[in-house]
Amino acid sequence: MKHSHISTGIILAALLALGGCLEPTAGGDSNRIEQSSFISDLGVALGNAVATNNTSGLTNDYQPTCVFNSAAPEAVYTWTAPAPGIYTFSTAGSTFDTVLEIRKSSGESLGCNDDSNGTLQSTVMVGLSADQPVTIVVDGYGTNSGPLQLNINGSTANSGFHLWLRADAGVSPGGGPVSFWADQSTNQRNASMFVTSRQPAFISGALNGRPVLRFNGAQSMNLGPVSQPTLFSAFVVGKNSLTSESFSMILGPGGNSPNNQLRWDNGSTALFVTQNAGTIITSTIGNTRVYHALSARYDGSTITFYRDGNATSSSNFTTSSPWTIASIGSWYSSFFMTGDLAEVLIYDRALSETERATVNSYLRSKYGLP
Repeated sequence: MKHSHISTGIILAALLALGGCLEPTAGGDSNRIEQSSFISDLGVALGNAVATNNTSGLTNDYQPTCVFNSAAPEAVYTWTAPAPGIYTFSTAGSTFDTVLEIRKSSGESLGCNDDSNGTLQSTVMVGLSADQPVTIVVDGYGTNSGPLQLNINGSTANSGFHLWLRADAGVSPGGGPVSFWADQSTNQRNASMFVTSRQPAFISGALNGRPVLRFNGAQSMNLGPVSQPTLFSAFVVGKNSLTSESFSMILGPGGNSPNNQLRWDNGSTALFVTQNAGTIITSTIGNTRVYHALSARYDGSTITFYRDGNATSSSNFTTSSPWTIASIGSWYSSFFMTGDLAEVLIYDRALSETERATVNSYLRSKYGLP
């Protein structure tokens, strides 16, 4: 009996010709197709120079999404996030004009950069869930190649996560109405809604190629357990789609929780309520009907609002009770959001200015915000 045989080289060439992007895998599977640009699995290593190598003599297997028609060879690594957080990948210390891309295991780009900070080296900042694997592609601009240095660093803003909802992670099902939105922190404050008519819609590619959850005025999700920070830093990426000058809920109460909330109050104002202190605060933040990052920081005496990282107002009040949030997109299942949410991130502490700037930088880069 004759057996047909197709070489792995022919298979690889055919897939690349079709525009396929093979993701290299680590391990001892003798049946896998391994690209010659794949170097190693870096595990959960952090720090400067977690990898050094030379791309000269390697192959050109990947095409970065942030440059056109690169013909340079590249070094490819796999890496796994040791904990949920914001991580900065850079090629500082390399001696050639680099291009850096971080991809999901599926091949989807999480971020790509050519030049950064006035240098020919590259920096990409991404938010990752615990144990999330990524593929790191250290490429060159044009035909550039040479000695590389890869650095992977976390941020002090990676401590104090209270709730982290991202439309690009933990959404079930992955299309159409959404019944479950998994908390990407380690606290399992998951959002859910099992009444089909009350489920927000998953909209792919809505914001800088990223998905959003869309609420059309009758949808919401319940948090369990509820969010209860006393001090906090809260970040919301989304937009108000309500055309009238009425309010559109973002975060609110539910069940027997107190009337605490954050909402777009109209087309230009945000409103914050903490019932325990009897405090209602408004802040003029600019056009709420376009995508932006709205954030608030409370340190026990002062709450400051920000739009895309820029402070819009500060107010003073004191409370010793938690800011309890039980619902995404509604006020006691009576008043709802009309708008989109891409990301909700709450810390149970007041971030430092440096940490707050890091989170805003991550959100603005990820979503292409001003």
